[in-house]
Order: sequence, then structure tokens, then C-alpha cells
Amino acid sequence: MKMIALAFNIGDDEKVNAVHFDDLFNIFKNIVLNPAIETFIIAFFIHWLKQFFEKKIYIIIISTLLFAALHFRLEYPLWFFGVLWPSFILSTVFLTWRSISFWKAYIVCTIIHIMHNATAYMLTLFL
Repeated sequence: MKMIALAFNIGDDEKVNAVHFDDLFNIFKNIVLNPAIETFIIAFFIHWLKQFFEKKIYIIIISTLLFAALHFRLEYPLWFFGVLWPSFILSTVFLTWRSISFWKAYIVCTIIHIMHNATAYMLTLFL
């Protein structure tokens, strides 16, 4: 809510001014920086898995489970299941685009990941 108040300059001035640099950095980190780093790590993991498996479905399933496991939190155990579908999509998209170029695959997946995190973050503002 603070971000909305700041963006539209509405509400109590004290509440609007309560948004600090740390808040903005955390938002940037969670929406842009973390997805870029996570996608890079998963991309290399998928590249490594290609050495052991010919069938894409095996690579997709293993990377999906790993990606979801990396997002597991004890305080939110169901989060694992909420990350399965986006992880499946990202793994599939990466393998599809990888046949064209590693960097194009990375960029496409990072953009999708950023959009996903931004959407999830915006939803938390309203729920």
C-alpha cells in the first residue's frame, strides 16, 4: 500500500514518506535482481542436465523440482506447490529457446520470471 500511496501521492504525508530506500531496494531485488540470478543458475543447471538426459521432459521435471525446492520455506511449506507451475513453464521455455541461443533463452526466461514476480508482488498489495 505504501508504494501505491507514494506513486499517486495520496494519503497521509507521514505514511507516504515512510517508504525508504531499503523498501525500494527490496522491491527491486525481489522483482528484478533475484529472478535474473535465479534464472541464470537454473539455465546452467538445465545445460548441465542435458549431458545426462536426452528427453526434454526429464530435464524439465528435474529442473522444475529443483527450482521449486529452492523456493521452499519452512514458514510457508505450500509455497513449493505454488512455484511448480511457473517453474515448469520457465524450464520448458528455456529449453525451447535454447535451441536458438543460450542468451536469448536466458533473456526470455528472465523477462517471464520478472513479470511473474511483479504480478505476485502487485497481488500482495491488494490481498
